[in-house]
Amino acid sequence: MTIDLMNYDQLTQDAMRSVVKRALEHVVEHGLPGDHHFYVSFDTNFPGVVISESIYEQYPDEMTIVIQHQFWGLEVKDGMLRIELSFNNVPEKLEIPLMSIIGFFDPHVQFGIQFEIPEEILEAIEELETQGAEEDTEAKTDEAKADDEGETTDADDKTDKSGQVVSLDAFRKKTD
Repeated sequence: MTIDLMNYDQLTQDAMRSVVKRALEHVVEHGLPGDHHFYVSFDTNFPGVVISESIYEQYPDEMTIVIQHQFWGLEVKDGMLRIELSFNNVPEKLEIPLMSIIGFFDPHVQFGIQFEIPEEILEAIEELETQGAEEDTEAKTDEAKADDEGETTDADDKTDKSGQVVSLDAFRKKTD
């Protein structure tokens, strides 16, 4: 079996990502031509993706947006796609790293591309997730120790301290 030392698969993926970037840049400069419109799918867990919590809850792994009639503020620079879309009449700003795009389709001309996220990026994401899970575990352990010792933690300091003050007298038995 021959080993591809040139990594042609990755070179092809990079070239096709350039096609998507240039198509989006064309729309930034000239608007959508004719009946062209785009379906853009991306990995919502990719580092740098910025979407609201409510959208993330609906699309915890992958999301497809449609760039057609109602979009605003389209910007493509610094390796990012920035766009404003309306979801159930609620405007949302999205920031999507171009490397997080896993699919692009223009149904007007039946042009579509599917991408694989490079293995080294997937490994880096997995490592970051593992580190984050370890840090969460450590923080919870520290909070539990502090609670046992009656200390306050940073997490306690971040909580809302505007609670109600209740007099304990209201709960005491009255002796007459």
